[in-house]
Amino acid sequence: MRSNLLGCARLGVLAMLTAACSGSLAVRTHDNRQVKMTATCTGNQVKLVVDSSSVHFKHTGGIHRQVPTDVGWTLDPASNGAVTLAADAAWPFNDPTTFPVGNGATHTAVGKDKQDKGHYRYTVTVACPNGGPTAIFDPDVWVD
Repeated sequence: MRSNLLGCARLGVLAMLTAACSGSLAVRTHDNRQVKMTATCTGNQVKLVVDSSSVHFKHTGGIHRQVPTDVGWTLDPASNGAVTLAADAAWPFNDPTTFPVGNGATHTAVGKDKQDKGHYRYTVTVACPNGGPTAIFDPDVWVD
């Protein structure tokens, strides 16, 4: 009788653990913004087109229910300049504060779970091939 009770108790615990683990896991989705850039080097001139130069976003819900926003930067494959982004330590993303943007590939900076309101500056540096000119641009990220 005692071994049957122990067996039943073990099965009960196993059933509770199975029920607790078999529930659907909540998938945390992120909002997304895209920034497209084209860097053109011609002679001693550097042209950078940034669409959009200021990224604005805000979260829904309270502090514990925020939906983080990811931002993806893409360099147009027609570009002939190399692009690097750099920001200060207050950057509202989990990614490093300095990273290159691949030509034709998107670098997505993953938003922090709690992105504080504020104005975040970052710089885009365009380096032209063969030792050509370098130019620095200052777009913005705004979290409302």
